Amino acid sequence: MTLPLEGVRVIEVGQALAGPLAGVLLADMGADVIKIEKPDGGDDARLWGPPYGPDGETSLYFYSQNRNKRSVTLDLKAAACSTSSRRATSRSSIASARPPTS
Repeated sequence: MTLPLEGVRVIEVGQALAGPLAGVLLADMGADVIKIEKPDGGDDARLWGPPYGPDGETSLYFYSQNRNKRSVTLDLKAAACSTSSRRATSRSSIASARPPTS
C-alpha cells in the first residue's frame, strides 16, 4: 500500500507537544520525518513519565509522539551544525522551525 506522503521529507525541530504531534501525523502518512534534537538531553518529553518505556528512562509519551521518525542531535547554535541544518532543510519538502537565537 502506498501512503499519501511517501517521498516527502520533513525536518522537525520541535519538542514537547505541537511539533512532535504534527511530525508523527506526517510520518504516519508516509513522510520521512527527521527529528532534530538538542544535544543536552534531547526532547524534554523524554522525561515525562511515568509510565516509562522498555529502557526504564524514556517516557511512553515520547515514544508515542516520535514513532516512525528518524532522529539526529544537532546544536543549532553552533556554526558547523547550522550549516548542516541548512543543507538538510534545502533537501526537504517541509521544514518547520523557529530560527535559533544566540
